[in-house]
Amino acid sequence: MYSDVVFVDALDQDALQHSSTLGLTKREGEVLTQRADGRSIAEIARVLAVEPRTVKFHLQNIYAKLGTRERSQVARQLALTRYARARDRTADDDTGRIAATRLLAPPAPSSVLFRPDRKLTHVLRHNRFTLSAEMLPPRNGAEQSAVLGQVAQLVDAGAHFLAVTKGAGGSLRGGSLPIAQAIKERFGVPAIAHFTCRDLVAEEVENQLVDHHYFGIRNILALRGDPPDGLPEWLPRAGGYNYAYQLIEQIRRLNEGHYLVRRGGPSSGGQEPADFCIGAAAYPEHPDPQQGLAYFKRKVDAGAHFAITQMVFDADAYGRFLDRCERAGLGIPVLPGTRILRSRAQATKTAEKFGVSVPPGMRRTLPAALQTPEDPDATERGLECFLRLVERLRVLGAPGVHIFITHTPTAWAALTRLIDHPPGVAPVPVARHRG
Repeated sequence: MYSDVVFVDALDQDALQHSSTLGLTKREGEVLTQRADGRSIAEIARVLAVEPRTVKFHLQNIYAKLGTRERSQVARQLALTRYARARDRTADDDTGRIAATRLLAPPAPSSVLFRPDRKLTHVLRHNRFTLSAEMLPPRNGAEQSAVLGQVAQLVDAGAHFLAVTKGAGGSLRGGSLPIAQAIKERFGVPAIAHFTCRDLVAEEVENQLVDHHYFGIRNILALRGDPPDGLPEWLPRAGGYNYAYQLIEQIRRLNEGHYLVRRGGPSSGGQEPADFCIGAAAYPEHPDPQQGLAYFKRKVDAGAHFAITQMVFDADAYGRFLDRCERAGLGIPVLPGTRILRSRAQATKTAEKFGVSVPPGMRRTLPAALQTPEDPDATERGLECFLRLVERLRVLGAPGVHIFITHTPTAWAALTRLIDHPPGVAPVPVARHRG
């Protein structure tokens, strides 16, 4: 089935059959174009110099003209994304009208199976301060609609890109690649696919990377991978990689057009280079700072283009790491990763498990424990700590903030506040609590 026909599923087919255009006004066309490009309501309002409620009013009319029968975020986001894809193939972009006959026509032949993603380095260059989140695939057998709902919430909140983790050996959480592909293809937001090599040999690594490339995935976070819980002495397979830099080197070689040669097979040559944007993990609070820097330098020298840190709650620890990188001549962007803590109990558990520090001031602000899973007081206090941390990270030179999600509604609230009040532009109103 052609992708354009899939798009029609999100529209009122009778409306398409009896009208040659969507009939958008000029202003509705402007709002629709910007919304389809992933901009938040607040961003659109700033660009058009109107109130956010005016943008929402136009969006209601737009959704009605798109014919979305469902009011869910997933249905609306899919309609917007498919509009954007159809718009790119339509010559009438500036009028904000889509010809129904063009929507139903077969797509033009393409040299690729799926649209290549935007590289993260490009996203970082074109955004003053990026906002992103990292999703954990659901356990095998969980409803797929829940994943789409989570993605839709995060995109609606204003995330510039999303990452999808890959479970360690023994994990029963498949789906990292298809979820990343759906984020890119259905929602129009760049995706980072985690790639772990601890369970693989070089031939398997290459085959799986080629799968990613076919799907248009361009952003790879190259990781060795953690051992399964309870097996700290677990070792990689014979012939596998012991270090992430070895995986990074292999991806870099694919980017240079160097593929593996099967024993006894024809020599390589003339293959088309891959086009991956390679990410690496960074550890600002490594027990031995110099050794941690040496490990990171090896990854950069191997070909890493960007990095995401282990969880950071102490902004000054991140700042000291940036200072060490600068002295060592390591200039790739390093995104601080963090988690929104909602209780002192959670802070203690996180600090012990990941070997990171949680500043005393943050601990004092948080309640001792969650009263309920949704505990509004704990959520508000957690957001207060998070927003203060983000502002401090920005001042220290962070190119953005990357949220490791433990509670999607809280992540949504955090992203929404940051979009409405970008760091360094206006103060973020938060409640004040005593410990």
